[in-house]
Amino acid sequence: MLGRMMILLSLVLLVMISATGCSIPPEIPSEQVEVAVEEDLPGIDDFVRVERPAEMVLRVAPSYPRIAEQAGIQGKVWIKVLVNKRGEVVDAVVFKSSGAKGLDMAALSVAWQNKFRPAVQNGEPVAVWVAYDVDFVLDKEKQ
Repeated sequence: MLGRMMILLSLVLLVMISATGCSIPPEIPSEQVEVAVEEDLPGIDDFVRVERPAEMVLRVAPSYPRIAEQAGIQGKVWIKVLVNKRGEVVDAVVFKSSGAKGLDMAALSVAWQNKFRPAVQNGEPVAVWVAYDVDFVLDKEKQ
C-alpha cells in the first residue's frame, strides 16, 4: 500500500512540475533522474507466507528509564517492527504495553536500531512485520 502511495505522489509531483513549467535543472542530465519507488510493504495485520522468517541479528537494548528504575517499575513491552527487504526497520509500534509509558517509549525508541536478516519468500527477500518482547527487570539489589 505504501508503495502505491509513493508512486501516486511521484506522479502528482511530475504533473505539478510540468504544469508550472519547471524542468529538471540543466546540471542534472535527465537520464540520471530516477523516481524512487518504495517496495510494496505489508500492513501491520497482513499475513505474509515465508519460507524463512526474518531473524534479528542485532538487538539494541534500551536504557532503563531512570524514573521507572527509581520507582521500582518493571515490565514487558511487546514491539512490532516492519522489516524491509534489506533487513532494516522501517516502522515500529508498541504492540502490547507494559502498562508503564516510560518503559514502552524506551523500548520503542531503540527498535529502529535493530537489524534483521530479511524473511525469504520464493527465494527472494520480502518485507514482514516481526514482534518481539523487551523485558525491563531490576536487579534484586536495586529493588
